[in-house]
Amino acid sequence: MFKFTEGFVKTWLPKDGKARDIYKPRLHVRINPKGNVTVALAVKRKGESWRKVIGKFPDNKLDKQQRDILNEKYRKWFLILEDETVLPQTLIDRQVREHERLHEEAADAQLEHDQDAGTVGQMIEDYLDRHVSTLKTGDQIERMFARGDDDWEGVNGEPSKPWMDHLVGGGQLRQLHHIYIADFGRQHLVDVLRDIQAPVMANRARAQMMKLCSFGIEHGWLEANPATDLPKNKEKPRQVILNDSQIAAIWPHLTAPLRFCLATGQRRSEVATMRWRDLDGNKWTQPETKNGRAHSLILPEFVIGLLPKRHEGEFVWQYCDGGGEVLSKRGHVDEGTLTHQWKRAADKLGIESRLHDARRTAGSNIAALTGSAEAADRVLNHAMPGITSRYVLHDFGDVKQTALQLWADKLQELIQLEQRSVEG
Repeated sequence: MFKFTEGFVKTWLPKDGKARDIYKPRLHVRINPKGNVTVALAVKRKGESWRKVIGKFPDNKLDKQQRDILNEKYRKWFLILEDETVLPQTLIDRQVREHERLHEEAADAQLEHDQDAGTVGQMIEDYLDRHVSTLKTGDQIERMFARGDDDWEGVNGEPSKPWMDHLVGGGQLRQLHHIYIADFGRQHLVDVLRDIQAPVMANRARAQMMKLCSFGIEHGWLEANPATDLPKNKEKPRQVILNDSQIAAIWPHLTAPLRFCLATGQRRSEVATMRWRDLDGNKWTQPETKNGRAHSLILPEFVIGLLPKRHEGEFVWQYCDGGGEVLSKRGHVDEGTLTHQWKRAADKLGIESRLHDARRTAGSNIAALTGSAEAADRVLNHAMPGITSRYVLHDFGDVKQTALQLWADKLQELIQLEQRSVEG
């Protein structure tokens, strides 16, 4: 008795743009030119033929559950047909066969209509090209949608780039790609969210799915928005900062861009996309920021010393650590690389820490050193509350310069104390 396996299903591909037929014992698999598949049982005895469809699929991407159902149906009818005395007319009369033929034709017509309407994957590609490609956080969003399956799988199950090791098997929204637009509904999105175990990551995926569907409505992909009232997890605010001993201990394990993140308290996307043209002496200006306002910082000498010595290319941080292969197709170090490197450094010390803790650590220390939460807010470039943002347009350059200098002095002191401790 034949068995449907993953390897066998993968052979269901059209050949030379023509329909293809595969025959196994009492089994007929037809792959149409567009790739949709029909699986049927067939028998001919005493001049009578009988055929029963046990599965129709848009392509050959069958999961384990679908294969198990096919095997169960095949096994059932195979055993019935083992009896040579069972004739086709005893199984199904001509009227029912005609009904099945009409039903199959209707199903084929519907499938053709669904294929013409496109897939969610095509809408995702359009969304990434038109909208996401212009964002600083574009790399992170593309990983979530898992654009380009080959890149994500790597070779022999190993990721092709260092930051992909936690993404082998695909991004969180990968399973949306093969859904037809005509079938796409809210339940697909809810199922995706339920499959994501980390509550915070599920919320991030939820936000992206809502943006994708809004884009789909705006650009004519969708007629109705399926991303309505999607479940949202409660998030507990993270309050982790590194203490002085942890700061001194982790510093030697940090790459240059990570040290720059900790010394300035800026967002990883702003550090990763930092350009040489944005530097004027010791002044760094960020023309585009999360709150929509340009942000300038006077960098202390200690922080200037963290910058690469070679001024090559458009971006400051082209490499993971001042040399080697470029890790992002965008020409700058990838944010995922920075996240991965911070976690690796924290793991070496046996502490639980994320890259965003560096920003929180810098802000907390600046507030303590200056005695002002406002100074920390201005360095971190938080949006001003309420109507204040309309009327207070002062840059606070002197406040930020003093705050960053105090924080740089403390960092230097901690690093020097740690070095003397190691040498002693």
